[in-house]
Order: sequence, then C-alpha cells, then structure tokens
Amino acid sequence: MKVDNGGNIVWQKCYGGTALDRFRDVSPTSDGGFVLGGQSFSEVSGDKSEPNHDATPAGSDFWIVRINALGAKLWDHTYGGSEIDDVSLVTELSDGGLLLSGESYSPADGNKTEPNLGIEQTWVVKTDSAGGFLWDKTIFTNGHDELGTALPSGPDCFVVVNYMAADTGGYVTETTRGLGDFWMVKMCSVPSGLYPETEVQQHLQLWPNPATNEVMAILEPGYQAVSVMVTDLTGRMMNAAFLKEGVSTHELRLQVAAWPPSMYLIEITDTRGKIYRGKFVKSE
Repeated sequence: MKVDNGGNIVWQKCYGGTALDRFRDVSPTSDGGFVLGGQSFSEVSGDKSEPNHDATPAGSDFWIVRINALGAKLWDHTYGGSEIDDVSLVTELSDGGLLLSGESYSPADGNKTEPNLGIEQTWVVKTDSAGGFLWDKTIFTNGHDELGTALPSGPDCFVVVNYMAADTGGYVTETTRGLGDFWMVKMCSVPSGLYPETEVQQHLQLWPNPATNEVMAILEPGYQAVSVMVTDLTGRMMNAAFLKEGVSTHELRLQVAAWPPSMYLIEITDTRGKIYRGKFVKSE
C-alpha cells in the first residue's frame, strides 16, 4: 500500500501465487519504483511466473518482484535450491543490480552453487538490473544461522550480519560469547571469490563434497600431480599427503577425517605446470 503524507491511500496491490507467500522486505529503486522480496511456497500461478526449485509443497525459494511507481508488476524471479530458502533483505546497488540475502537449508543445487557447512546458512545472491542471476555466496559456519542480511560495502564487497550460535569453523574465527551472538563478516572480490577468475579451475573434480573421511581429487587423464597444497580459510597449511588411487596418476585421495569441520582450499600443479584450484567442505 502506498499512502501520501496525510496517510491517504494512493494505491494498493496484492502479489502472490496460490500457496503461502510471505513478504519480507521492500526497497525503493532509482526509477521511482520498488523491489519486493519474500519467501514463496507457490508454484507458477497468479503473479508468480517461475517455479520453485523444490517441487514439493514443503519447499520455498526467494521470490523477488519488481514494480513501477504505480505498483504494476514489471518482472518477478525465483532463486533457491531444493530445500527451504527465505529472503531477509533486498538492496538495489549502484549498477542497478540487486543484492539479496537470507537463509538457506539447500544443498548445492538450483541457483545455489555451494553446499552448507552447518544446518542453515546465510545465502547471498547478486543479480543484474533485470533480475538475472549473476553469482551467489554461502556464508559458512558450523551452526544454525538466522536473520542473514548482506549490505554493500564498497566496490565488490559486502558485509554480512546474522544471528549465529557456533564456535570456530567455516568463516568464524572467534568462539561464541553465550547461547548465540550476532556475527559480522566482510567479503570482497566477488564473483571471483577466493581465487582470481583467470585461474584454471574447471578441470578439477573433488568428490565427495562435503566430505567426512576422504576427498578424491580427479585431474585430467594422463597428467600426474607434482605438488599439492591445502590450506584452511585463515591460510594455515594442512597436511596434504595424497595417496595415488591404483595405477591412475590423475586420481588422488586426501585423508581429512582428523581435520576440523570447515571449508578448505586446494591447489594442485601437474607435470605440465598447469594449476588446478578448488574448494571443499569437511563436515562432521
């Protein structure tokens, strides 16, 4: 509902599908309109033009609706994975794109490219001005996080604030003060993430991911690893003793059972000097 400065209704609109849709946030846009964010359990119906990534009634996704100054819908998009995803905050950026943030139970599927480390994690999504998906980031802790919000903080950076009840692990470097705390983390250099976009990553397969006991790293056939380096998110070097799998020199196993639950970064150089980089999650 839009009202004037005297409280009189200028216009009112209703947006939704045939199931439960929860409104979470509204942000004014530079063209005089608004962008609405919410949690949607609806399939394609009513104002909703895209299905959820979980086809069951129990699943929900971020649902973003762009309207003009008169409340008319311009477009809508759905973002999420195969479990419950719930948006908390929607912000228009200086380039006209959107920064979306909330919570996710989903694994790495749908729009979500990284699995959770804990049960529920803050999930951040960047779109272009038309709502097209550009990149996403899962904010790793060992806990069950709530109220995930991300605010822009300079070029290619954002600050995440959420409720968190977890000790060190993932991106958390300090133990909790009590039953639960608010936690802040600043992240930059997205979407290149932890590695520059120019680095070679596409030919490295890491499986399983997340892992509990061991991780298999699979390189291109015919090339042998000559160096392996694994670090945690603070840059601490881990024991990178690989065992070759059978006679295949491009399949290596890394024993991780004794490592703390967290995300780890791996760099492998093969006999040509080609560099493979990737990341994996060690779970409980």
